[in-house]
Amino acid sequence: MLSTTKKGEVDMPRKPVVDLMTLKDVGAYFGFTKENARLYLHRKKFANAKKIGTVWMIPFSDVKKFEIERIKEGLGGRA
Repeated sequence: MLSTTKKGEVDMPRKPVVDLMTLKDVGAYFGFTKENARLYLHRKKFANAKKIGTVWMIPFSDVKKFEIERIKEGLGGRA
C-alpha cells in the first residue's frame, strides 16, 4: 500500500539496490569468463567476498576497487 507524505506526495517503495554479484556477474561486468573471475577471487582481489552455499557473493564495492586497480595498471576497466 502506498502512503502519502506531509506534502501530499506519494511515497513509492524503493527498488532494492544490487550490491552483491556472483562470479558470473563479475565476469560479465568486465568481459571475461567466470573462471577468470574465480582466479582473481583466489588471488585475494575481492577482500570481502563470501561463499553462501556453493555460490561466491562479491560486494559491488570490491568490484569497483578492482576496476580502479585495473585502470591504474593500464589493463582497462569495464568492457
